[in-house]
Amino acid sequence: MARTTPRAPVRLEPLWLRVERNRVKLALFIGGFLLACVLAAEVLVLVPLLSLVFLQGWQAGNLSPSARLAGAVPDVAAWVAAGSVVLGVAYVGVTLARPVRRLLPAIGAERAPRGELLPTKHALKDMAIACGVQVAPEMYVVESTSVNAFVVGWGRERPVCVVTRGLVERFHADEQRAVFARLMA
Repeated sequence: MARTTPRAPVRLEPLWLRVERNRVKLALFIGGFLLACVLAAEVLVLVPLLSLVFLQGWQAGNLSPSARLAGAVPDVAAWVAAGSVVLGVAYVGVTLARPVRRLLPAIGAERAPRGELLPTKHALKDMAIACGVQVAPEMYVVESTSVNAFVVGWGRERPVCVVTRGLVERFHADEQRAVFARLMA
């Protein structure tokens, strides 16, 4: 008789708790990104400026920094920090507002060709109708032997269902319906 190892218990939790936890993670990531932007900009601007301050004082025969340039360092630091925060926030805003369809090629997803993968497309459409969604998500395929599927969308944009070639080839229509039912729910 084959000996099996016990599985770890499945952790069930409401979806809204996962969404809230991911919002906190996203906020922390964005905060860390903006902090890194400020620190990088400060280093890139202040190191050459401080070098110039001390170099100018050294050339004048005085080892103390130039008073005029040294007085400008805090103002420059404040402007650099403010500018890098503004640019960082603009970058984050543009990135988060980018349509999902433009991000799909980055993971190798291509639109499912018309007239192909019909059993999988029909299974997706059946589950969309069963869930009350009037228009089924558009299907994209990733050329991977692993079995995976997910639905993405942002705001009012029509959602997109991404499936791997492994799911299409290994699962029959009823198994695909079960996967799509879970995704559509």
